[in-house]
Amino acid sequence: MIISHQRNTILPPSDLLEDFTNRRATGLLKVLSNDVFWFIYFYEGEIFHANFSIEPIERLEFYIRRVLAVEDQKMEKELLQLLRQQTVGVSLNDFYPSYDYQALYSLVCMQQISLANAATIIYEIIKETICNFLLLSDFTYEFIFDNRDFPLIFSNDFIALMKECVCEINDWRMLKSDIYSFYQRPFVSEYNENHSKYNYLKKFLVGVDFHHLSLSLGQSAIRISQRLDPLIASGVIGLLPPKSQYARLPQLFSFKDSQNQSLEMILSADHYKVVCIDNSPSVLQCVSDFLDKDYFQTFPVQDPSAALSKIIAVHPDIILMDADMPNIDSHNLCRMVRCNQTFKSTPIIMVTCSFSLVDRAKAKFCGATDYMTKPFTQNALNQMVFKHLRYEVNIAG
Repeated sequence: MIISHQRNTILPPSDLLEDFTNRRATGLLKVLSNDVFWFIYFYEGEIFHANFSIEPIERLEFYIRRVLAVEDQKMEKELLQLLRQQTVGVSLNDFYPSYDYQALYSLVCMQQISLANAATIIYEIIKETICNFLLLSDFTYEFIFDNRDFPLIFSNDFIALMKECVCEINDWRMLKSDIYSFYQRPFVSEYNENHSKYNYLKKFLVGVDFHHLSLSLGQSAIRISQRLDPLIASGVIGLLPPKSQYARLPQLFSFKDSQNQSLEMILSADHYKVVCIDNSPSVLQCVSDFLDKDYFQTFPVQDPSAALSKIIAVHPDIILMDADMPNIDSHNLCRMVRCNQTFKSTPIIMVTCSFSLVDRAKAKFCGATDYMTKPFTQNALNQMVFKHLRYEVNIAG
């Protein structure tokens, strides 16, 4: 029997969950908030699965990799390919229980994953989902009572689950820096001699959020945030906002720090325009690939003679300029851009294979804002771009 009740609610999320637990309900609590659906499955009052509609299959893959820690890369690839084959073109709403749950159970039946590991994977997905769900303030819901038989992978103690989720949320809120989302993306914000000892962080902080960092570092997201917290508070590490789909999830709290507000204002725009001038197609492609397309629109210029007209037409927010282009003097081009009042304060980054002291002096003399050597990493490019975008916003404010 399937019975549906739908209504707005003023109940806090925790009270709503407790209500269905006390009623020993069996079925699906389906919640909608900010265009995100939440699916929380109860069996006799206990939550046996939960997920939300943003990248649910990717989340399942993530926890499979994290829990199994498969050393054989070929085996891991084959396992994830098998999972993808089962979940292509389906959504969480297509099956009861949701298809990510059923796909995981099928891997157990094929003896690809043990029942114990599957239970751990389900628990981690539930915990991430409930931690986000408890932050909701405005939502609608319906409960679908459903008594169909299906295999249970995991059963939990509701009170213990809620206690762990609340403790984790409190741990995040106690951080000294203004981390407002589990899905913010830390990056090394500045480089100078005083911060050289943090260079090792660059190979980890490459545009992924705290949760995905936990996979590469083998630690929980909250533990990573606690270890990075002093560096974030001191400005050594900056924070990018969540990717656009995760920005729809509830926040731990509102912004307090003006610097983080400035960065959020930058990235809340439709696109930030970047003109990249370089005669190398591979360099132009790298810049386009390395900058997040959710926030940046890249305008590549391979013909340096067309650079000035392109800059005037696009009106970029930052310019990357090869210092060694054929058939044109890059330093003269930089001077010409600076002569236009419109681009008097636009950051111009000179890029070349090497920079001697003479090169640095020439770049500064012609009006360049900064310089960067190539080949460069994704982290190095983002570090340079956000350093000067933040500077410009602070000046404007």
